[in-house]
Amino acid sequence: MKKSSAYRALILILLVATLAALVILSIAHVKNLDTCPTIVGIPVCFVLLVIVILIIISHLGFINDKNTLFFAGCGISFLIALFLSGLQVVGWDQCPKLLNTIPLCYLSSLNFGLLIGFKSAEIIKR
Repeated sequence: MKKSSAYRALILILLVATLAALVILSIAHVKNLDTCPTIVGIPVCFVLLVIVILIIISHLGFINDKNTLFFAGCGISFLIALFLSGLQVVGWDQCPKLLNTIPLCYLSSLNFGLLIGFKSAEIIKR
């Protein structure tokens, strides 16, 4: 297996896991109305869900955008997660937590940073 294929598979696994988590959070938010933090009144999990779907479309090559949508989506998502992580640190907002321990905004920052790094490595290895 070529290295770029391994990166491609790893990226897809991360994206599918992220999509599944966001679907679960979005459903929980609709049922509970207090799961996801909001920015200007819009639940962040809904915004990220749409962005991740667009990132997957770009990654799978359904549109010929030369990864522009992938990097724009990951970059915006990374900045949103970083912003919410900052709000979490100072106590102004609360992100949902993984097993009542680690705030998901921290994990999202790491996840989208990894996606940017892996996609960059995939492009370099082509």
